[in-house]
Formats: sequence, C-alpha cells, structure tokens
Amino acid sequence: MSDVPPPALVDRVAATFRSTDGDIKSVLRTLFTADEFYAAAESKLKRPYEWLVSALRGLGAQIANTDGLDQMLYSLYALGQVPFEWESPNGYPDVGVAWANTNGLLNRWNYGAALTLGWFDQVAIQTRLAGKTKAKNVGAFVDAVAAMLVQRPLDPADRARLVSHVGEGRAADAPVAAWFLNRKAPELLALLLGSPYFQWR
Repeated sequence: MSDVPPPALVDRVAATFRSTDGDIKSVLRTLFTADEFYAAAESKLKRPYEWLVSALRGLGAQIANTDGLDQMLYSLYALGQVPFEWESPNGYPDVGVAWANTNGLLNRWNYGAALTLGWFDQVAIQTRLAGKTKAKNVGAFVDAVAAMLVQRPLDPADRARLVSHVGEGRAADAPVAAWFLNRKAPELLALLLGSPYFQWR
C-alpha cells in the first residue's frame, strides 16, 4: 500500500497474524478493511512490469501472436524488469526509489508513445476513440479518455493543459470533427500513460 506503511496498521496486521496463528485470510481482512488502506491510493509507484501490463489493459491492446508477446517482453529489458532475471533471491525491488529515475521514466514515456503510435506491428491499439467516447468537443474528449485510461477526473490545471494541447488552442467546449479527435487521440493517450496519474497505483 505504500513504501513506508503506517506503523499502527503494521502493528494491527501483525497482531492479527499472531492471534490467528498466521491465518492469511484474517490478516488480509485486517489490511483490506483498514481506513489507512483506502487512504493510500496513489502512494506506490508501479514497477515496470505492472506499468506495461496496465498500459496494455487500459489501451485494450490486442496482441496478434507470439511475435507480439516477444515485442512486449523485449520492451521490459529497457524498462528494467524482465521476468525471472533478478539474480538475487529476494525478487525485484518494490519501492519507488528503485524505479523513479530519469532512465526508467523516460523509457516508460517512450514505450507509451510507441504503443499508441502503433510502432509494435503485432500489437494493435484502438485509437479511433471519437465514436467510442461520443465526444463532440475537446474538453469532453479529454475527460472521456482520461476516465477510460486513468479512471478518475484530472486536476483542473492538468486538464486545461491537455485540452490546450489536444485542441491546438481551441476552447474546451468548441465543437470539433471526429477526424480531428481521432488524429489527436494517440498523443493524448501517450501523455496520459506518461503522466503521474498512470505511474502511481
């Protein structure tokens, strides 16, 4: 739930473990029903593997064949978390400081753009989203795509920046054609994938 969980919650979970003779179901119930657990949203940085899988799921990616799987596996080399390649027996680090660095974040941005721009020839991403969202203006389009990908409203300042970029200076409520929104969709998706909204869980 966080890199440094609240000591009081750690104590309660440990007490449940001891009092139930290590019953994992009871331990998880204590954790998942704690107020601190629900207050901890967006306090853990996604590890690269989790980021890639959540990007593929959020984008509704269709992987055509094993070549597409190989393309995704190969991308994890640059992102730094190839399955089963951590030599130490303790597994890949699960703390943000291990992944929040210039190289790691830049590679996430690059791979997010590569996915949405169709650079992986065996991985199909649907970017013709104007019809799916039924948006008639840039503001509605940004809101709908953000709801689809990050599943929450954007902060007003962030939304305004995205509206300005996607709309190329148009007002948020100015009517725009579907072809225009579809043309801008890959950029919007890439920006959201690279944003803090998508980096944290």
